[in-house]
Amino acid sequence: MLYLPQQREVVDSNGNTVLDADGNPKVTSYALIREFRLFNIQQCEGLPEAFSQPVGMVDDPIAAAEQIAWQSAVVITHRCQNLAYYSPRCDCIIMPHPAQFTSREDYYGTVRCRMN
Repeated sequence: MLYLPQQREVVDSNGNTVLDADGNPKVTSYALIREFRLFNIQQCEGLPEAFSQPVGMVDDPIAAAEQIAWQSAVVITHRCQNLAYYSPRCDCIIMPHPAQFTSREDYYGTVRCRMN
């Protein structure tokens, strides 16, 4: 079982973002609960040989993260803000600009969290 606390912008009946007194988007909190059925691969029969091969270490984790993000076809929209979240309204991930992060590792670590 996986529990993922989430936040999303509050929108009015016209789909416009509702702002608080300071002009920041209001957010509402909720949680996603997902169930995953896991199997011990050694107890499975008839799987392709590739499933039994050990997974090696990645030489360049940043390049691997970029490739995963690119191949997933998930839309990532950048904004000048300090929040990273999934927006169901536009079916995209909203991220601060990469330059706002202290490192590329921090940026892709945040992208990875939002993709799950």
